[in-house]
Amino acid sequence: MLEVLFQLSQLDEALPNSIVMNFNGAEENVLQASHGFITQHPWAKDIRAFINLEAAGAGGRELVFQTGPENPWLISTYEKSAVYPYGNVFGQEIFQTGIIPSDTDFRIYRDFGKIPGIDIAYISNGYVYHTKWDNPDFIPAGSIQRAGENLFATVKNIAASPYLAHPGDYRHGNMVFFDILGAYMVLYPQRVAMILNVLVLVAVLLGFARKVADKSTEGYHGSLFFKKLLAVTGIIVLSWTVAIIVNALLALFLSVTGHAMSWFTNSYLIGGLYEAPALFSAIAVHHLAKELCFKSESDPWKLESIHFDATMMLWSALLAVLTYHGICSSYVPLTWVIFPLICRDRVVAFLQFAFKEKGQRFFYLYIASLSFPFLITSYLLVGIYQMFVPVMGRVGTEVNPDLVISMVGIISLVIKTNFLSLVFVTRTIRKVLCILFAMTVVSYILVLFTPLGFPYSGNPRKPTPQRSIIHHVERHFYDMAGQVEKHDQGIWHIPFDHVSVEPLLQHNAALKNAALADCVGDMYCGMPYYLPMATMMKNTHYLHTERAPTVSTAVAARLLSRQHLPNNIQRLTFSITGPDHMIVIMSPNFNVTMPAWSLGDGIPCPLLWDWGGRHIYFVFYSHGEFPGPWTFSVDLQVSDSIKDNHINQEVLEIAFSGHYLHGSDRISEELAEYLSKSPDWSYPVGWVATYYNYKF
Repeated sequence: MLEVLFQLSQLDEALPNSIVMNFNGAEENVLQASHGFITQHPWAKDIRAFINLEAAGAGGRELVFQTGPENPWLISTYEKSAVYPYGNVFGQEIFQTGIIPSDTDFRIYRDFGKIPGIDIAYISNGYVYHTKWDNPDFIPAGSIQRAGENLFATVKNIAASPYLAHPGDYRHGNMVFFDILGAYMVLYPQRVAMILNVLVLVAVLLGFARKVADKSTEGYHGSLFFKKLLAVTGIIVLSWTVAIIVNALLALFLSVTGHAMSWFTNSYLIGGLYEAPALFSAIAVHHLAKELCFKSESDPWKLESIHFDATMMLWSALLAVLTYHGICSSYVPLTWVIFPLICRDRVVAFLQFAFKEKGQRFFYLYIASLSFPFLITSYLLVGIYQMFVPVMGRVGTEVNPDLVISMVGIISLVIKTNFLSLVFVTRTIRKVLCILFAMTVVSYILVLFTPLGFPYSGNPRKPTPQRSIIHHVERHFYDMAGQVEKHDQGIWHIPFDHVSVEPLLQHNAALKNAALADCVGDMYCGMPYYLPMATMMKNTHYLHTERAPTVSTAVAARLLSRQHLPNNIQRLTFSITGPDHMIVIMSPNFNVTMPAWSLGDGIPCPLLWDWGGRHIYFVFYSHGEFPGPWTFSVDLQVSDSIKDNHINQEVLEIAFSGHYLHGSDRISEELAEYLSKSPDWSYPVGWVATYYNYKF
């Protein structure tokens, strides 16, 4: 950004519009700085568009993974400006589903500023993201040069765009966009995609109708065409199903035997662990079908042709579903339909003299027809692996990463389905099966019996660490009379992945005495979560210590007042003082609702997690300079059954926790000692936290 700013300042002519370079922090503080800028800064009202620079890794190519909303002129300007374009609408649609555990300032500018923009991020080497290795040493100089050239041209052209004055006039829907090997970007409006997709689907249906009615065409005809089509479609789906079962069983086998995430450091092992078994299973099913179900078929090319029709039907079905739901990533199945359709249907018909007999020429033509869709889909798949393999180290304890990666292996199989038709015209497939089987066996031997199968590495040149957050916690639980029910202190270890603390046991024997957090009996596991991530990280470990951490600014919470309002509503007003980062977690009892609070407008939104049927509300509070006591109120609507019959029944459980992220209170002696036992392949982040739980 500084270099772009310098280069812009050297331009001979002034830009027609101003550019604001906003350097802000506090992103990990729940995006507060960007929110403060776009909602309160006097310049914010003049902002018409933005480019947000992000990182989910270190170096590599910077990916355009979000644009808009709508305003297709933005991605169009990027396409015309970027020297090395790299972006895909698939990334945008995946990211906006929320399955990637991350968020960016893009959402703040979009939702609170109501302005369109482009989100660009480094995604390579996500292993070092947010670790001590996340520094310039891991960013190749070429990456910075490449990003600078792309960004400088894009910023300059957006600032000079005639659309910038009134961008709302040029919304016009979303865009389909994807790059081809970083050399060229394809983009077209979603409405054009809808028309194109429908036309291609109609062409496929007409092609099927012609094959049924016109007996001069190759292959099967009439009702026999549909019977064979359904039979071969069933074989393809069966091959996928068998591959899914095989990969799932292999993933569970690795997890049960203590070799989960064995591909995390050496990602090339995925080829032998999951991709080879999936392809082996699919080819084996096709080979058995050829030998058992179609043994009497004299012309194998008829089987190859009907298999082609079956793959066309499956890709067309996927294309129809994605088109119906307005998914821009429908360009992927579109390429798998349109290119083979043109080559096999039109080119062969036009050059009948060259393809009177199917053989090598036809084989090469068919492979050529699959080259472009296979290229762009494989290119996309490489990006998925590049992004998702490191992300598996921070998706939490509740997701089995091996199952996720094994299913990505199934996606890899699906894009090879068109090639499986060649099984029917190949004399023998045993050599291919033997090679795939050998790849699988060798990979599992390496994983099970050599150090290559260990998931993590502390290699300073290529670290692939296990992440965790570790707190030294003091907990207080009070009953409705204000008396202490439970008081303890301990080390709370939060692993970030499914492997959990198992590899750490040989380095820290005390961990064997740690107990799992009680997420059934205690509200939100009874722990001071810094963010609402218990659904991701439920399998956490608590190791009791003799001494509690000492802090200079303790959390002090008190009930200021309880007002009785109409409609059985009780308003509880609290006052809290403490450190600059505090969390409030609360849960109304059964038959008690929370229609309002002073923390925001509208009805409060509970977490997706419920505690035995009770809603849970999570509040993150932080400040810079001390603003004085924090006061807020919650309204509780109590049902008549509780009001009339249970005077002393609990209506609200509420917990206040303080997090000491900096200063002398951050690390206690016990926490320092615990952290010192971490091996070089472990990256723990630790600080002191306190927890006070009350019932009213």
